[in-house]
Amino acid sequence: MTIGYVARLAGVRASAIRYYETAGLLPRPARIAGRRSYDRSMLERLAVIEFAKECGFTLQEIRRIF
Repeated sequence: MTIGYVARLAGVRASAIRYYETAGLLPRPARIAGRRSYDRSMLERLAVIEFAKECGFTLQEIRRIF
């Protein structure tokens, strides 16, 4: 799946996904022809991140959880 498609399904911005990768919350995705390619497990991981944020966890705390 492309970053745009994942962003739409997860209800987050593509820039947030890229930031989470840089911050160490998400693993670096495989690249196909220079484009990020995600599997369905990324949706679950994004859902956990968003839920943890809603519960008041900081990004640093979420990174430690993972």
